[in-house]
Amino acid sequence: MKHNKVVINYNKWFVDVNYRQQLSSQLNFEFSDAGINEVKGHGGGISFDQLSFQGKGSEMNVLGRWQEFVNHP
Repeated sequence: MKHNKVVINYNKWFVDVNYRQQLSSQLNFEFSDAGINEVKGHGGGISFDQLSFQGKGSEMNVLGRWQEFVNHP
């Protein structure tokens, strides 16, 4: 993996379908956004929102979650 490493910018992946397509091609995968809105139930779902965004995962405020920790020591 040292020489074939693919670094992924999660924020860009989350908002940019073209970026997801590019990564898919780079990894030799067939691109599909099927499941993009699924929230996996393993462990109760997403730590911030549990399963409340099931079926609409792309509507989660994942890019603003850092704000919950601004005043956390």
